[in-house]
Amino acid sequence: EFFDRAIQMPHLFDQRELAKFMASAFADIDPEKLMVDDVNQEAAQAARNENRIIITTQQDPGVVEGQDHQGHLQVHPEYQNDPIYLDLANRAQQQLANGQMADPGAAQQVQMIDYLMQQHMQAHLQAQDQELAKSTSPPQASPTGPDSVIGAVQSGAAVVADQVAEETASVG
Repeated sequence: EFFDRAIQMPHLFDQRELAKFMASAFADIDPEKLMVDDVNQEAAQAARNENRIIITTQQDPGVVEGQDHQGHLQVHPEYQNDPIYLDLANRAQQQLANGQMADPGAAQQVQMIDYLMQQHMQAHLQAQDQELAKSTSPPQASPTGPDSVIGAVQSGAAVVADQVAEETASVG
């Protein structure tokens, strides 16, 4: 009874923990083995590879239709923890005794990488929106013609109108 009530209140109870609780009521079941991973491991690795490409080549590898965009968006921010990026960021912050930047090229590289990552993540959001729109939009019928849905309805309506006119004429 507790589970049935608690599952109806997702704002109060962690749904994953409730599922574990329910599964643990059965002695022979390991709830952890039943649970789905929060992160698609394949998408996470692909996103890490894209991060590395952007950091090392400073070129966007692009976004592929059908990718797990949400999975990529969860992992892409990790680029700031990449050792190469951290080294560049560290060098970009170092200053000479006269106050000038020790490595202005590193600062430019960090800016370019940040820009490319923002653009890449935005492309994932746009692709995700487009794919969602495609999957939720109803199929489009051709507007007119005998083979279209509208044409069939118009033709059917004309037949019904003729039948009604004939019945009205024969009654009167």
